[in-house]
Amino acid sequence: MREAIHLLEREEQLDALNRALGSAEAGSGRLVLVTGDAGTGKTVLVRRFSTELDEHRLLWGMCDDLVVPRPLGPLRDMASTAPQLASAISTRDQGDVLDAILEELTSPPRPSVAVIEDAQWADEATVDLIGFIGRRIDRIPALLIVTYRDPGVASEHPLRRAIGQVPSANVVRVEVGPLSENAVAELAGPDDAGRIYRLTGGNPFYVTEVLRSGEAIPATVQDAVVARLSQLSPTARECVELASVVPQGAEEWLLEECGAAEGLAEAIEAAYLHKVGNEFEFPHELTRRAVEEQLDRDRFLELHRRVLHALAAHEVDPARLAHHAYQARDSEAVVRFAPLAARRAVAYHGHREALEHFRQALSVPTGMSAEERATLLEEYAQECLLSSELEEAGAALEEAIALRGDDHLELVGADLALLSEVRWAEARGSEAEKAALRAVEILEDRGGGSALAAAYAALSKLAMVDVRTYEAVSWGEKAVELARANGDARVLAHALNTVGSVRLRVEPTDDVMLVESLQIGLENDLHDGTIARSYVNLAVCHLEGMQYDRAGHYLEAGMDYCDRHDVYIYSRYLQSIRSWWHMEQGRWTAAEDDLADLVEEESVIAIRSLRVKGQIEARRGDPDAERTLQRAMDLAERLGESQGLIPITAALAEWAWLEGNLESRLGDLETMYQRAITTGVPRWIGETGAWLARAGRPIEPPSCTSLPYLLQMQGKWAEAAQAWKELGRPYERADALAELDDEESLLEALEILDRLDAVPRATMVRRKLADLGVASIPRGPSRTTRENPAGLTRRQAEVLELLALGLTYREIAARIYLSPKTVDHHVTAIRTKLGVNSRDQAVAEAIRLGVLDGRYREHPPLK
Repeated sequence: MREAIHLLEREEQLDALNRALGSAEAGSGRLVLVTGDAGTGKTVLVRRFSTELDEHRLLWGMCDDLVVPRPLGPLRDMASTAPQLASAISTRDQGDVLDAILEELTSPPRPSVAVIEDAQWADEATVDLIGFIGRRIDRIPALLIVTYRDPGVASEHPLRRAIGQVPSANVVRVEVGPLSENAVAELAGPDDAGRIYRLTGGNPFYVTEVLRSGEAIPATVQDAVVARLSQLSPTARECVELASVVPQGAEEWLLEECGAAEGLAEAIEAAYLHKVGNEFEFPHELTRRAVEEQLDRDRFLELHRRVLHALAAHEVDPARLAHHAYQARDSEAVVRFAPLAARRAVAYHGHREALEHFRQALSVPTGMSAEERATLLEEYAQECLLSSELEEAGAALEEAIALRGDDHLELVGADLALLSEVRWAEARGSEAEKAALRAVEILEDRGGGSALAAAYAALSKLAMVDVRTYEAVSWGEKAVELARANGDARVLAHALNTVGSVRLRVEPTDDVMLVESLQIGLENDLHDGTIARSYVNLAVCHLEGMQYDRAGHYLEAGMDYCDRHDVYIYSRYLQSIRSWWHMEQGRWTAAEDDLADLVEEESVIAIRSLRVKGQIEARRGDPDAERTLQRAMDLAERLGESQGLIPITAALAEWAWLEGNLESRLGDLETMYQRAITTGVPRWIGETGAWLARAGRPIEPPSCTSLPYLLQMQGKWAEAAQAWKELGRPYERADALAELDDEESLLEALEILDRLDAVPRATMVRRKLADLGVASIPRGPSRTTRENPAGLTRRQAEVLELLALGLTYREIAARIYLSPKTVDHHVTAIRTKLGVNSRDQAVAEAIRLGVLDGRYREHPPLK
């Protein structure tokens, strides 16, 4: 009866699942996203679909509503029937786990069907796995079915990001909505249908609970569940209530050891519990929560304590123990189990889960010693740093240093070295340098060890980002020597990364040492940020050298690595670098998409992000440009590094020149040009020197100056334009062409500038064409075109045009360098602004409003 209720009006969804299965049978699998509100029957739909699988392999895993989720929880559930996966999980190697799940999915009988339920509660490692498989599933004979609540998964949830990176052609979306009033009438009869439909909104679970409660129809589901609960015997109620505090399902042995198994048969007969694998679970999560929420505080604490006591006698996931310890308010047990759970999460690259477990351990009142608390604070700080929780990381380290005092100065030195990294990330340069110097001072008095090598590496890194080459190499070589002597691969990779970055900045083809640093990290599984930092510096240094293909390679590889290993802060570093990469190649809207959530920070990441944003604004004539660039400069001055100060000074000079006021920036330009000469970085010399030359200042640039800038300084504009073209820099090519006096070059410049919506420079070119007596000058985009009549952003207008040409989301994403999910978000916004409900209606309305012209009628959008 229950299955029939939930499966009313689900034929369309079952058809979609079966079509996806057919595709998998043909060798091209799909990621099937089954979404809907809580209680709409997502699980029942998938279980019904799975009962019709004959010779297919079925793997099933659950995500649980724990305070901090279990690392790879669903895969642990699957491992009982997947021996290769079980073996891989035991190694704690994320790469092994990913390889094993792919192997399991491709093993006969085929196709395999893997189900991950309630992914809104998934841990980071599971989320990464969903994205990893989703991007490859079209090449294997398998289905990955993921259920989650939508709405219920926030836009910033990691699951959204993972799904957004999966090509849209690989994804099948199955929405499970409420029942219609007719369906409710079929269940409840015509007399009660209207009232029950209004009470429940057609939610199948609500309807089921209301009907189960008999004639005394409750006002809420909570009341319905409690009313039924009161009809159970005391032993059955004991069983149900204890099971309600075990979110992932209660094993029979657990119920027995907690003294609650006697009522199990009655609980099953009353449809409160049913057996799934080795656990007894509620048929729906809302039932479990309703039972749990009716418990008074003392009863809630007592049940969690019983579960904790029983579990502690067995070898279970420490995350379960930490959960029940925290819910039981057992401080000693929290301090005992939460750190174990955190360290296990770290082993599975679940850094944000680890952070939460450490946070729990540090939040409860205990009698732990100062040394024990300092150790937890140090581990917590590391996870905060990787998760970009910089303020908390700094506070934790300062407390740890105070607790260590003079009795453990070697550990204090190690904490100071890490604090230096945190303060640098916060763009607090002088504090970063002070911490690193203090670390060296303390540790040099205590002999050479790994901590001293790390302190040397910290000072080397601070010198490198300012391109104080001698200092960077000197400190770096000391770090390398000590790291090799101590067999410390992490510090060795860090120091080689730093020295290699100095070499690549000065000589844009010398990336040997940086690549060696990356290789050491990979060979030693240094997933603590070491590998990610190698990707960051390989990307940024190649980009500084204007080697866009090489930079793009490391950006893509680095972003993929960071997503798979949950090193969040480095993924944000790479995102800021990618925005710069997009901007220089003329993809300004793609750059802006990357910048959206980076520019509000008070951090190193914001310095580059604000500079890119400000340059785009200046080139478009946006009045906010000066404010944006000045904010970038304020942060850069606080940090005090050449890598921020020199490029921002050049960007401010460009803005001033476009405003007709370059003279106001000449003093700063001359200072930064001399600083650039000192660094020896070819691009920085060119960026500042080119503006001085444009202002008429006599300069003699060194031969190492980047070629296009050198040509501009020498007044060789045609050659410079060609050099920019070869590099793939459209704005700079147009800018150089605009300095020539022939009509053909100026018209080409104008075409590029209009396409980029670079209004200030385009206006200069039109004025020059008019001065030359050119009769027919292209008008360019009007203000009303730029300010879309439908209120669409530039990116939304671009997506709409491609949609009108009949391109799929995947094709649009490839064309304009977005993820298919981001395209989906843009289309939703377009439909909302145009007040329509479909893509073809959006195109029709856009034509009617004049946002699109009539030629798009020939290319109806795909349905």
